[in-house]
Amino acid sequence: MVRTVPHILANLEDVVHHEHVSNLLLVGQSLGASYAFLYAQQHLDNVCGLVLLEPPYAAMAPQLLANVQSFIENYPQLVQQRQTLTLQQLLAEVNPLNLLAERVANARIDLAAYANPSILTEAQCLPQLVTTLRTAEKRVLTLPIQVLVTDQRLTAYQQSPWCQLGHLVHAPGQHYLHWTNENFVRQQLLIALSQS
Repeated sequence: MVRTVPHILANLEDVVHHEHVSNLLLVGQSLGASYAFLYAQQHLDNVCGLVLLEPPYAAMAPQLLANVQSFIENYPQLVQQRQTLTLQQLLAEVNPLNLLAERVANARIDLAAYANPSILTEAQCLPQLVTTLRTAEKRVLTLPIQVLVTDQRLTAYQQSPWCQLGHLVHAPGQHYLHWTNENFVRQQLLIALSQS
């Protein structure tokens, strides 16, 4: 898969059409939240709501681009590391709250994706995503948007476009809220499902 913004959104649309799904409640975390938001803007007739976990916003661009630049610069070393990387090493990186079988399945996915050229393409396309988000953030959607953030980042999100675009809900945890505060995320998903 070519992981550019248009390709990712087109792939999502292909899955929706193939599965004959309608009235979508989209859930996304981090960059995945950006794609869910952009997809909803293009398909308002088929999306009933969004639950976004710590979505980026255009003002975060310097930090995002710095992180991605480091990844791009280190990519050749990651390709070399991939040749000796084992499933056991990645088990330490996946959600420790899952059962072992789920952790192994997730570690296999991570192993297949590690230093994958499509991830490099997505990193190289981040400036395009930031530009697209900058435009998208100016357009208020009429569907419910829950924006789940950590207590640590609440102040930053209160000063972000997400404060006007959605309803901010915060809780203790780290950026991977679905790992570090699973009950909170589950509760918010149930609320969103009951309202859709």
